[in-house]
Amino acid sequence: MDQLVAAHVDQSQTGANTYPVGDGPAGLAIDGTSLWVANNGSSTVMRVDRATGAILATYTSGKGPFGITSDGRNIWVANFAGDSLSTTLAK
Repeated sequence: MDQLVAAHVDQSQTGANTYPVGDGPAGLAIDGTSLWVANNGSSTVMRVDRATGAILATYTSGKGPFGITSDGRNIWVANFAGDSLSTTLAK
């Protein structure tokens, strides 16, 4: 399992945390509540709690997810190896 390093900066402190995620994290999106990680090597997308780094859910995506974004309602994933786009991951 690879890792996601989340760094935050505010006026009082700077810190970084490292969270385990799936194989080959290749994209990151924030929907206001959660972090979403596209795992290229395992063809999955993970929903991660922003405060704790806990994995809230893992979803199967198309082959080789690489890019990921949120439109405010859905999570969109560009699947590099599958030449496809996934949008079935409603928040």
